[in-house]
Amino acid sequence: STLQALIREPITALVFLLTLLFISWQLTLFTLIILPLTGLVINSISGPLKRKTKEGQKVLGELVSLMDEYIGAMNVVKGFQKEKYIQEKYEGKNAHYTQTQVSVRRSSELASPLTEIFSFLVVCAIIYFAGSLILDANGSLKRSEFIGFIAIFSQVLSPIKVFSNALTKVKRGLAAFERIEKIFEIQPTIQSPDQSISFDQ
Repeated sequence: STLQALIREPITALVFLLTLLFISWQLTLFTLIILPLTGLVINSISGPLKRKTKEGQKVLGELVSLMDEYIGAMNVVKGFQKEKYIQEKYEGKNAHYTQTQVSVRRSSELASPLTEIFSFLVVCAIIYFAGSLILDANGSLKRSEFIGFIAIFSQVLSPIKVFSNALTKVKRGLAAFERIEKIFEIQPTIQSPDQSISFDQ
C-alpha cells in the first residue's frame, strides 16, 4: 500500500495541478511557491525520523543480546552474584530504548497534525491572493473560477498528505532494513583455511 501511494498520489496531484493551471496560472504559480515551503517544514520534522529509528533498532538489538547472554549464562551470573549488575545494565538499555521509541513516535505523530495546520495556512494565503485578483480592474480571475479553483485545490492536499505519510513509513522501513542488512553482512571471525583437510580423510 505504501508503494502504491508513492506512485499513485504524485500522479493524482499532478493532474489536479494541471487543471489549476488551466483555471488561473497566476494563482497556481502563487500556490506552487507556497507548497514547497510547506514541504520543507514537514520534511525538517520527519527527516530525523530515519536516524532515530536506526538508533532504536540498534538499542533493541543490544537489549535482546543482553537478555540472551544473561539467560544462557544464568548459573555463572548467580555464581559470581552479578544479578544486580546485570539488572542495572538491562534497565539502562531499556530506558534508552524507551526514550528512542518515544522520540520516534513523537516525530511520526507530529507530521500529520502539522500537515493539517500548514494546509489551512496555505488555503488562507490563497484566498487572500485570489481576492486581490478578483478585485483587480483587469478581472484576471472570476468568482466562479475561484470557487472551482478552491474545490480542486482541496483535492490536491489529500494526495500530498497521503504521500507525506507514505514517505514517513518508507524512512522507518529503510532504517530497519539497513540494520538487518548489516547483520547479514557480518563475516565470521573464524575462517576456514584455503587448503583445509576434511575430517573424513
